Amino acid sequence: MYEKPMFFETDDLAEGIYLSSGAGDTCWQYQGWRPDDNFFVEGVDEYRFRVDFKHIEVNHYNSKDAYVTLFFNHPVTVVSCDHVSGGTSGISGNGTTTISFTTDMGLGNNQNENFSIGMRVKTQNNVKPAVTGGTIVDKG
Repeated sequence: MYEKPMFFETDDLAEGIYLSSGAGDTCWQYQGWRPDDNFFVEGVDEYRFRVDFKHIEVNHYNSKDAYVTLFFNHPVTVVSCDHVSGGTSGISGNGTTTISFTTDMGLGNNQNENFSIGMRVKTQNNVKPAVTGGTIVDKG
């Protein structure tokens, strides 16, 4: 169970300290991304693809919600983002190379379990996007 760290300040100590963000567990490994068969959809000018992660912890239970951050080679604007287990909310970073959102994982603690997110994005001047990395962090 997570407990918020406590600290105090005193003038007679010269030690530096590092505080953890308390953001939760990072038990997912980014596996890559794959374009859908219909990668670029003319008329609506959007790109469709999936982003894949793998659960790398043996004894870990995922909370229902998690923070997802994806990194792109060019600025993107998210049209939609979802997966089989549930939806997403709180999408931020549109128009940048870093997109973040909260997702309903709906998963347990199975090692090597896969998690895939379906994405539809637009880019400026229809520049072909690529996902360069990603993280999933349990909300705890």
